[in-house]
Amino acid sequence: MEDALHKKMKLTKKLFDSGATLFLGTDTQQPFSVPGLSLLHEIELFQEADIPLPSLWKMVTRDAGRALKTLKGLGEITSGAPADLLVWSKNPLHHFDSRSLSEAVIADGKLYLRSQLDEMLKHWQDHFRGFIFDRVSTFLAGVMIKLISTSSQ
Repeated sequence: MEDALHKKMKLTKKLFDSGATLFLGTDTQQPFSVPGLSLLHEIELFQEADIPLPSLWKMVTRDAGRALKTLKGLGEITSGAPADLLVWSKNPLHHFDSRSLSEAVIADGKLYLRSQLDEMLKHWQDHFRGFIFDRVSTFLAGVMIKLISTSSQ
């Protein structure tokens, strides 16, 4: 797995250097991934692939918002734009570490402090690591692998 990850990171860097459009995402439908937190881990992996932080933040904000085309101004800080914001204690353009998450989040006009975010994160981590979710996801992943392997023969 480590070898495969290393190859993917090298490919990601080559794609970035060649000017390819890259997107990072929350993987909300991906089993075993906590939406939002998985995006922070993906940012770290792109950072390890030597993609500069300013470029990464542009990818996860403005570029993603423009690609979704669901709301005008999504991913931008402009007058009239949807105002979901992360509040950091340090400049995330200079340093990023998913273990030192933002101090607060403003989403749908509500302020969520770090303590509330930690509580919500624990809830969702417990959910995605729970017995039922784990068993159902593992079963469905096995079904999909069988389907893919039989259709490719």
